[in-house]
Amino acid sequence: GGRPHWYLNILATDPTKQGSGAGVALIARLASAAAKAKVALYLETAGSSNQNFYMRRGFRIAHQIILDIGKGRPFDLDGGFTGMVIDAPGASKL
Repeated sequence: GGRPHWYLNILATDPTKQGSGAGVALIARLASAAAKAKVALYLETAGSSNQNFYMRRGFRIAHQIILDIGKGRPFDLDGGFTGMVIDAPGASKL
């Protein structure tokens, strides 16, 4: 929607460092800062494992789509392309 929000463009962890808590700490810091600024925190991801990761950190699914260009398998990556958000405190949902 047209409501103020921060867009988390890319978040990735070096595979050798996954599980160290670095990504979780960064998300917590960003979510806290967005809440203080009274804006939503929005990201896009693909795959059900990523959706589950973000939902455990307070995000909810805002929308989900399957991209089908008419050739081969549709881009669904086990869960589709998903927009996820942590709503701003006291705001209606994006």
